[in-house]
Amino acid sequence: TLLRDVLAMGSIDDYESDYKAHISAANERAEQAEHCKTPEERRSVVAAAERAVEAAKDVIQLMELEGRSLPSDRRARLQAMLRGFRTEVSDLKSLLRELKSKSTAQQSDCIREELFAAHNGNGYGGGGVPNERSRMLANNDRIAAGTDRLKDVNAVTMDMEHTANSILGDLASQRETLMRSRNTLNFASAGLENSSRLLRSMARRAATNKLILYVVIGLIVALILFLMYTGMVSPDAPAPANAAAGSEWQRAEKTG
Repeated sequence: TLLRDVLAMGSIDDYESDYKAHISAANERAEQAEHCKTPEERRSVVAAAERAVEAAKDVIQLMELEGRSLPSDRRARLQAMLRGFRTEVSDLKSLLRELKSKSTAQQSDCIREELFAAHNGNGYGGGGVPNERSRMLANNDRIAAGTDRLKDVNAVTMDMEHTANSILGDLASQRETLMRSRNTLNFASAGLENSSRLLRSMARRAATNKLILYVVIGLIVALILFLMYTGMVSPDAPAPANAAAGSEWQRAEKTG
């Protein structure tokens, strides 16, 4: 377990270095986009920054997956750090959306200027062609704004999906913990049952030994009583013979 934690922390440190590299690249691209002169150049730089941000988001997901094997205290510190990373990514994405909006507006202004310049150069009055071009540009702006909103909704959906995956991962980890606790309780219950059987066997054996001890003591007491009884009865047995000998001796004296 200790080796696994050390390896996980090493991987997280590597991921953190990758994240910082991607974020640094995205910030550089965003700062570069602020000073771009043409909409095409700004759009290209913003796209590169968005790719760096997406790479940073992928690294955050990898860090979160790697952190699930860490102890609870280290995992809590990692989650706090990842929340800061997500906030940084969200702020950077908002900045890039603003830069894209500026690029779209700048491109629309350029197109309007070109159209009006062409109109004035061709000598159109208040004809319908410039108005049609203006409506097309306005529609283009609305489409671009709708696209940005869809991207925002997609980003929110992705964040919600990421949060749901994180919750599912936590639930899976808690389920594994509960399963381990259940196995531990089953093992402890089996151990208690074995101990109970052993104690019952020892109690039966002690009762048997006690009964045998009582029987032996009873036999010893009976043997002692028997010996005492035989000892008391044996000295009185020769008494009739001695009495008969005394009577014969008295008759012999009388005859003599």
